[in-house]
Amino acid sequence: MAYSKEIDQAIAAHHLWKQHFDSAITKGASIFRLAQVELDHVCDFGQWFYGLPAAVQETEQGQAIRQLHAAFHTEAARILLLALDEHVAEAERALEPGRLYAQLSDQLISAMNEWKASMQG
Repeated sequence: MAYSKEIDQAIAAHHLWKQHFDSAITKGASIFRLAQVELDHVCDFGQWFYGLPAAVQETEQGQAIRQLHAAFHTEAARILLLALDEHVAEAERALEPGRLYAQLSDQLISAMNEWKASMQG
């Protein structure tokens, strides 16, 4: 029961969020609706994750990933709202290293990589 392909796809898609934010800050518009971004079960990873058997989701690693992923989406929606409301400086600050977005992003990617490694060996 290895999900390494799906986890790798989620990590790759996750890296693109910074580009989406940069674009929203620059253009004042986004290809995403705020309602889409704030819900953790709407993105491809969320749909896949919530479709996994409960036994997989409820493992310690699964619960940690669910919590980090939900927190990431909450912060992503906050930053997108700032960008769309033209609070450019605040949106840019939110993306700086060491801020909540970067912390959640790093923790989520790390948890996904650990989850993937635990499934492979």
